[in-house]
Amino acid sequence: DTEYKLLATMRTSTMEKEVNQAAKEGYKLYLASLGKFVLMSRDKRNSQSRYEYKLHKLDKTTGEKDLLMYSQQGFNYCATITGTAGPTTALEQDLQAGANGARYEYKLLKFPNKAEEKEKFLKEMSEAVASGFRFLDLTVWGHLAVILVR
Repeated sequence: DTEYKLLATMRTSTMEKEVNQAAKEGYKLYLASLGKFVLMSRDKRNSQSRYEYKLHKLDKTTGEKDLLMYSQQGFNYCATITGTAGPTTALEQDLQAGANGARYEYKLLKFPNKAEEKEKFLKEMSEAVASGFRFLDLTVWGHLAVILVR
């Protein structure tokens, strides 16, 4: 008994308001795509409000620090919504978990621009996984490709 809600808007601030309004109605962010589309879902039998969302424009130079800062506040990476203004991360906070929610560290790796950079990229991925990171998501924004978490 799952029902869905599709949200579509080009403005990040409007999308954040719409996502949080749907969350108050018991929806959870389910999928996101290119062009600022978000699909939310909820169980018809239990439509309690459980989540809060922040949408944050992902910056190449401060992305890892920003994600860590939000994680320390209880918001963790949920999805990347890529529109004309660049990538925006959807960050989710489980209101029922409160202060006991998991906190994560993120690593952002860029796809190599040139063939000779491929070996370095593969080495960075292997080292990240060996140090406890796991693959979380891919995005095609400005050669940023892999998002890892631990």
